[in-house]
Parts: sequence; C-alpha cells; structure tokens
Amino acid sequence: SKTNTQDKVIAVLWFLIERHSTERRAAWWRVEFPINHQFIADLCGITRESTSIVMKELLDKKVIRVPKQSTLEINSERLHTLE
Repeated sequence: SKTNTQDKVIAVLWFLIERHSTERRAAWWRVEFPINHQFIADLCGITRESTSIVMKELLDKKVIRVPKQSTLEINSERLHTLE
C-alpha cells in the first residue's frame, strides 16, 4: 500500500541521514554520495516506480530537495513530522 511504501522510503531517508550525510544548514542534510531512485528502491525492497511517486510527494512537501543531479538533501525536521 502507499502508506507502507512511504514508511519504507522514510526509514531509508533516516538511515541515510544517520549514516551517510553531513548537515548543511537549517536541518538540511546532504547525502555524501550520488544517489538515485533505483538505489533507494533497492534499499526499500520496492519498485523504482513506487519510489519515484513517494519521492515526488516528498519533494512537493519540501522534505527533500535535489540541488544538483544525483545529489540528495533531506530536511530532518520536515521528515520527522511525517512519522
């Protein structure tokens, strides 16, 4: 279901914040390596298409941003409100 998919993606984003990110400013964390939707899908065990839908929703809610191609930044405060 959508909620289950979103929960899986959120869990992966928290993992990325905790283990593979550096804080930039104002609760924004940048993942330290290039990342794409397929990689997140593989970590979640879901399809890339489902991951893309959830990531688009998170982008619209300004929970994530992509300042450069393959660069992912995550807002920890906004991500926390989705839990």
